[in-house]
Amino acid sequence: MQKETGQKVVFLPDSNQVKIDAFVKDFYLNNLTIKIDGEQQEIAYLGREYKENDLLVVYAEVVFPAKTFKALDVNASFLIDFLTGQQNIVHLITPSKKKSFLLTNKKTAFDFTL
Repeated sequence: MQKETGQKVVFLPDSNQVKIDAFVKDFYLNNLTIKIDGEQQEIAYLGREYKENDLLVVYAEVVFPAKTFKALDVNASFLIDFLTGQQNIVHLITPSKKKSFLLTNKKTAFDFTL
């Protein structure tokens, strides 16, 4: 990430939480796109936490429009270029469905149709 952003950030331990949060938010939002019926959606970054085994969990949400949508397109390439075995898991929760998607360097996007 230092190569892409020009910044050096030490993640563990939280040496500078404000700097890390700003860095992760910016990097995450630049590597995640969500479209509903072809229209780009605003993504709200909620935060992040560390888990065992160097696992970084990032929380974000998109508020879906009140109208029913037909198609959802998600592209999540977070850390794919930096870690060979990187996997991104996207959980989709709608009033009628709950589904998870595993994204890797071979598949960074998915489409979901109601």
